Amino acid sequence: MLDRVALDTVPAMPSLRFAIPTNQAAVMLSECSGALTALFALDSHMQHHLDWLTAAAESLGRSPDADDDATRDARAVANAQTERMRALRTELAELAADAQALLPEGDTAGATIVREHEMAPLPEAVGPQELFMVERSFSAGMARFVHTATMSLRPLRSRLRTFDDDPSTQLADNVDAFLAAVHS
Repeated sequence: MLDRVALDTVPAMPSLRFAIPTNQAAVMLSECSGALTALFALDSHMQHHLDWLTAAAESLGRSPDADDDATRDARAVANAQTERMRALRTELAELAADAQALLPEGDTAGATIVREHEMAPLPEAVGPQELFMVERSFSAGMARFVHTATMSLRPLRSRLRTFDDDPSTQLADNVDAFLAAVHS
């Protein structure tokens, strides 16, 4: 005999966007937390240096309105890259939420996402030597943070490609696009 249960007594299952196999939820959550942490670090590094450069330009009497076409074009490319990264973070957060929903209650799989990162100190003065130091700090940090993000995103992308759903394939494609952009 079949037991019938009133629908209001059955807990609602969360609506998941990604088709994560239950046995891979913990690994996926861990990979997401690593990728998100790396992307937050990259974003923080870029913003930290951009804030310094903006303040330095303003202290020298140059406003963003005074930019030439080449500088405006460079800013547009940088802004597009930042927006692509932030959109990817949003998608990865949704993937992490889906993975978390598949874990047994109370299990977090040891996943920690670090959103705030300690940044290298930048000079308070503005001059040629300080500008050179900031440029070196920016370049070194970009190399390190892009490498870390790449190393975090590649295994996650590979795992997404094994899932049999359109959202996972689309997210894997978005990861590929991001990786291609940061390595071009």
